[in-house]
Amino acid sequence: MFLTLRRLSSAQTLVRRPVFTRNAPLLTRLMPFHSTMACTNEPSSEPASESASESAATGPNTTTKLAKSKANKKAVPEMLSPERLQAIMQRLVESPPSQSLEAERSDLIMEIDSHRINSNPRGISAERYNKLIELLNRCYNVAQLREYIKAKGIAPKKLKRAVLRQIANECWGVLSEEQVHKELKSLKARQVRQQVSASKEELFFVIGNNGATLRNIENMSKATITIDVSKSQYVLEGLPEEVEIARQEIKSCLPIVKKEYDIPQLKDDMAKTDFAVQSKNLLSDISKISNTYISINDGKFHIAALSQKSLDSSKRQLELVLTEMGYTDKKPLSVSDHTLIAISKDLTNLSVKPKDFYSLTPIHDASAMPLSARNVGWSRVVHDTNHDQYRPFGSQHQESLLRMVSNKSESEQSTIEFSKIADLLRDTLKVSDETKENISVEAFFGHLLLKNPVTNQAQMNLLTPGLEGSFGFEQFQNIMNERYYERRIFFPTTPPANFVTPLIPIEVDGSLHKRIIQAHYVNTSFLTSLDPRSKDNGLERLTVEFSEQNDGSIKLDRVLGEHGRAAVDAICVSGRIDMRILAKRYSLYTNEQLATPEGYVNLPLPSSVEELIKKCSLIGYNELSCPNFWSQDNVAGSNMALVDVSFKNERQHLIDDCLVTLSHTQKQEGHTGFNELKVTHVTEDAAKNNYLPVKNGLASWKNMASTLEHLARRWEY
Repeated sequence: MFLTLRRLSSAQTLVRRPVFTRNAPLLTRLMPFHSTMACTNEPSSEPASESASESAATGPNTTTKLAKSKANKKAVPEMLSPERLQAIMQRLVESPPSQSLEAERSDLIMEIDSHRINSNPRGISAERYNKLIELLNRCYNVAQLREYIKAKGIAPKKLKRAVLRQIANECWGVLSEEQVHKELKSLKARQVRQQVSASKEELFFVIGNNGATLRNIENMSKATITIDVSKSQYVLEGLPEEVEIARQEIKSCLPIVKKEYDIPQLKDDMAKTDFAVQSKNLLSDISKISNTYISINDGKFHIAALSQKSLDSSKRQLELVLTEMGYTDKKPLSVSDHTLIAISKDLTNLSVKPKDFYSLTPIHDASAMPLSARNVGWSRVVHDTNHDQYRPFGSQHQESLLRMVSNKSESEQSTIEFSKIADLLRDTLKVSDETKENISVEAFFGHLLLKNPVTNQAQMNLLTPGLEGSFGFEQFQNIMNERYYERRIFFPTTPPANFVTPLIPIEVDGSLHKRIIQAHYVNTSFLTSLDPRSKDNGLERLTVEFSEQNDGSIKLDRVLGEHGRAAVDAICVSGRIDMRILAKRYSLYTNEQLATPEGYVNLPLPSSVEELIKKCSLIGYNELSCPNFWSQDNVAGSNMALVDVSFKNERQHLIDDCLVTLSHTQKQEGHTGFNELKVTHVTEDAAKNNYLPVKNGLASWKNMASTLEHLARRWEY
């Protein structure tokens, strides 16, 4: 504890702020301060007049002697009165010295920080560096500098010059050019370089999705990683400790599980040729989605994955893609059972061959198309309104007529009314007793797309359809029955802007919008198999539907098990839009959480389905964790494979007895998104049953068909 007094004159004293040691008791800190206050603030007890008179009486010589005598004597500080001392003590209690010291310490750190300059990776000039050191040396003592370094969490050195370099180099990262050169030289001398051999599968996982894994490892270890695919190796460069960290991180990324599968028997030479062209892009896309590495060698698929779950996901998606691409004898899941095309109003005489003319318009949207379709060019069928013989479609009250184009048999070339489509669905479903079945009918609006021919095997054909210009019905029927055009997909499309404006909106839980999550499973007997399977007679499909709550949790809403389905594509309904009409035989599963609607066929929820539901969890906004495969109860070898997971933001409307659902759908696998319009027939009290379709949609199809034609006539952009 130090106190410094410098006397300026007999009437004025300048006092520097006392410097207290941290460990000194409070009373010890205060006593010198009291003495200082006594010396500087208390008025002199001797009046000035007495001193003057004394000086005048004794004369100049006496005054000089007295002055020398006083100078030789040691000054004794005057003691404070009890009242004055009590006031000072009270003031110090209200503002403890610790708070004042902490404020001073904070001010000191801020003041030293104000001298900080920006660092440069190449270093600053020696002149600028020396000026910074001299500035700190001139303005602060070693105790202040050491206090600053302690505040930065660094152990200060003893000598002041070393402390100054610590502040510049360690606290501020400021180095001179010479220091940077020496440091680089030292680091270069310590750097090591390791070459590690690796297979292509291992290099794939080291790189990660678009290089994400590689960047993460480099940022974590500070080492440099170079991938050399041609030599099947990667190179690690850096300090020994950095290289070791990078090596351990790479090692943790490579617990690879490997599996081989024979490539299934392809349908014909066309399938083999197309597979040879498309396989590279398909395998690359599946590898990215499932985080696996897939290659073809010796007529086999070689799959490498980081876990068994990823390997199962890759295998499942391979089976789905091989099925959807039509490479094997399995029917693609996206192909309908029948295809019809609408006829213009004057062609109602069945004995006269249709004379409508059509054209193909290219259409492609990779961000909305499934994985199996995005690498192929597509075209939709439209009526050629520019043709000389084009006739507009019928009036608002005239029923549409359609012509069968899906095969060449004479019995299938008849013209049918739109309201008779239910008969086609009924024959395909082969329902023995409709009263004992739940049969739903749904209609989707969009476009039926035909595959464009590939003229150059090295690139996709996005703009050139199979037929150019106008063509008649017979020519159109011929191409629809060619082997190449067997593959077609139904592509949902966005309705016109004011399409749903006149419809009545429905509130669900106080909101016009609802977010649902659907997990779709299909029996593996419908898929191309990569491993031997026994014949399966269980469920054909299973849909588990959840609704997302406001807190982000999910609630089980509905579980539907399908026993059969039939699909009919109707092209150019009312000359404007295509429709896919889908009929499903299904069972509703119920338990304590699921409501039991009256009049419907309900089944108790199987324990295997309950286990499946327990394994489903929402782990992201558009990511549901669920099993890749699932086995039914009491059915040997009856596996169900996950087809996809859909996230739908829905808005529902009513028109007549039909529910119109407009949804923005996002697929979890493939990261595709599209708008979809679906129409179902519901009962008058549908709100009680959570807007389930009517129990027998085939029986009520006529009323639904009238609504669908009305909506098709309003489909105009």
